[in-house]
Amino acid sequence: MSDRDYDYVIVGAGIAGPALAVGFAKSGRSVLVVERDLREPDRIVGELLQPGGVNALRELGIEHALEGIDAVPSKGYQVFYHGETVNIPYPTIEADGKTQEVTGRSFHHGRFVMNLRKAASETPGVTFLEANVTEIITNPHTGHVLGVKTVDKTGRLQHVSYFAKPPCSS
Repeated sequence: MSDRDYDYVIVGAGIAGPALAVGFAKSGRSVLVVERDLREPDRIVGELLQPGGVNALRELGIEHALEGIDAVPSKGYQVFYHGETVNIPYPTIEADGKTQEVTGRSFHHGRFVMNLRKAASETPGVTFLEANVTEIITNPHTGHVLGVKTVDKTGRLQHVSYFAKPPCSS
């Protein structure tokens, strides 16, 4: 295997890309994550990660990505309609014979993305590449995606190709 061959190539290092990379790498796979700009995203929005998302981070072992970003616990929703207030709490769950409250988290998008990228980059088997994907490489006979062609973000370097292992045939 060369330094341009991986089990998986993921294009995009927003929220899903780093999380997928961690999951694949923890199952023993080599993963390349290609992102056009690894600087902190600057969006004027917050994020609300639902309880299922918090649990998914916990299962991946990267719940610490919620630390140090002023992540505020959320216990549900509150709706205002014609002066009336309605609370809509997240449901509780039963675990080990106990009722447990579930919470989501609200936070700044860019800080969360940066923590996810950091967690993924610290996971053995994950490599990050800051580059622009210019082409998806497919097998002309089957249509299966085989890899990507990239160019550095300045556009001055030549195209470099990276390959993922071809899918297994059934």
